[in-house]
Amino acid sequence: SLYGLTITHWSAGERQLALDAARRSEEIWIELQSPFGQGNARNSMGLLYAELGDFPRARDAYRTAMAMWRQAGSDVMQAYTHNNLGMLAAQQGRLAEARREYAQAQPVLEKAQDTLG
Repeated sequence: SLYGLTITHWSAGERQLALDAARRSEEIWIELQSPFGQGNARNSMGLLYAELGDFPRARDAYRTAMAMWRQAGSDVMQAYTHNNLGMLAAQQGRLAEARREYAQAQPVLEKAQDTLG
């Protein structure tokens, strides 16, 4: 439900409320010892921080999400987070870093036949 609230607030342009819901969601996932859930919450927080221009917090959130995806064994979600790190680097004009992140994501998504990715 909190993830749904995160998306709802995000879609409505209510970034702070979305972040608050994502943080509460992460707390529950930590308590439940769910690295996948925690990764999802942190990845969403990274996207929100990036939109707010808080690039250091966005990067930190993505790095935490990446660690959670590794722990959960989700190569596809790691690829999505590599993509997000690439977008973050591109936003900041760090194009070589962006290309490296995208290059890590692409083969995983192709193998998984994830056409959206």
